[in-house]
Amino acid sequence: VFREYVQKIGSIGAKAFATKEKQELFEAVRNLTIVMEDPKSTAEEKAAAQRLVEEKQNAIVGISEAEKISRVFWRTVEYGLIGDVDQPKIYGAGLLSSVGESTHCFT
Repeated sequence: VFREYVQKIGSIGAKAFATKEKQELFEAVRNLTIVMEDPKSTAEEKAAAQRLVEEKQNAIVGISEAEKISRVFWRTVEYGLIGDVDQPKIYGAGLLSSVGESTHCFT
């Protein structure tokens, strides 16, 4: 059943739409990374790349389909709990892989 759930979420996620603004932010962040790592980049180029990232971040309004399905995935497959408060069962990979997070997931 869990495998089917993961496959279904993946299938939905593969078809989900991101926004043009989110794609532009991704490209601006990628450019910033390139500029910051290039020893030939000037302070002005670095500042311009940083400003562009901030501009693109500010242009994002709302949540895309892709972000919504990503959050469902993150809150279930990665950090999911089932059962009740008295006898919870961990099934999220993020919790299963971390003793610390597993211990403190209810605090």
